[in-house]
Amino acid sequence: MHTLKNIYFCISILAINAAQAQTRTWTNIENNKIKAEYLSHSQSKVTFKLSKSGKITEYPIEKLSTEDRIFLTELKNDTPSKQIDKNKANQQNTTKGLRIIDEIEYKVKVLTTMQIPSNNSKIEQIRVWHALPSVRPWSNNTEAVGATEITYSKGGKQEFNEAKKSHHHYWSISGIQKEDTQYSFETTFTVKSATRIFEPDKVTVKWSDYKNDPVANNYQKSIANSPPVLESIVDIAEKISANKQPAEAVQEFCVWVKKNIKYDASVHYSSIDSASTMKNRKGHCGHQSLILKELCRHSKIPYRTVFGMNLYDQDGRGSLHRIRRDYTNIHTWAEVYFPSVGWIEIEPSGGNKAYTLPARMIQNNPWFQNYSIRIKNNGKQQVIPWVYKAGRYTSPYNLELLITFTSSKK
Repeated sequence: MHTLKNIYFCISILAINAAQAQTRTWTNIENNKIKAEYLSHSQSKVTFKLSKSGKITEYPIEKLSTEDRIFLTELKNDTPSKQIDKNKANQQNTTKGLRIIDEIEYKVKVLTTMQIPSNNSKIEQIRVWHALPSVRPWSNNTEAVGATEITYSKGGKQEFNEAKKSHHHYWSISGIQKEDTQYSFETTFTVKSATRIFEPDKVTVKWSDYKNDPVANNYQKSIANSPPVLESIVDIAEKISANKQPAEAVQEFCVWVKKNIKYDASVHYSSIDSASTMKNRKGHCGHQSLILKELCRHSKIPYRTVFGMNLYDQDGRGSLHRIRRDYTNIHTWAEVYFPSVGWIEIEPSGGNKAYTLPARMIQNNPWFQNYSIRIKNNGKQQVIPWVYKAGRYTSPYNLELLITFTSSKK
């Protein structure tokens, strides 16, 4: 773990523009502080001179506080090879066939609340995670996190899980928990989003292109031990793909999902249960994404699930909140891979407009769906349960996820 009290790397003294030299107190995400003179920065590291020792050091920008990262983005670095040009960075990330329009800025608050049940005195630990938006081509910064003005409530910290590619906030509370104790965990941030439209007629993708593509080959290896695709899904995939090239076939898959898998968030079966979803022909966004995933899997089109926000209800308590108190303003969609194009977002229930993703759909990390809570109960780690009855889910922990927001066009 890097800290500002124990900076790990020293470099030779650099020549800098005197106008850029600024001495300030720097703070990292663990709230350690140190006084140092700013020298320069690249996309991933800042170089400064320690006031106490005079040493010239480098430090990872992602370990700095939000205030310090904002300070760096507002500076113009005088070293041409290290200058951050946001417009150029965005242009380099523009995907062939993809249009980006209607930029919107959202100010978001994520609030998780819970209460220890009155009949349970054996809870030893509570752990909570809040996801942060991932960097996208239209993000308003060049850091690893796709948000700015990030804050979190007392006791939390900002982390990065390399294996899961997850930037998030994390809280941990240890010790035997008193019955009826209430807890709340809050994250706020500003995130820039945009409507993105992929136009499949602007690119050429053939089934044969997947044959020697490394991404496609790795995907096939990753799913080699998966259960077989349901015969009913195989029949649909083969019928559609017989006369369509990959990009058009995926869109037709979404047309089929929209027509045949009715949106219903009150279903009781899991979003990884393709048999029940196909039998009942209904489910929420997770079920619809699952069917698209299976159609793509049989067709050998690389697919990955996207977790994030669908910011449509400003107060966070829409109709879905009555079904389950963590459903509003969250969403599951997907990305599919086309050789020579890359990964393309797609809305599984979008039908003919499946390749159009509105700005309100904001990607988070791929590890978990917006938030996660785990408890240690009677010595065993477990996820807080939801109890299903008559089309509604309730939580014995009085659990609620409330995502609220304001927005403004840019």
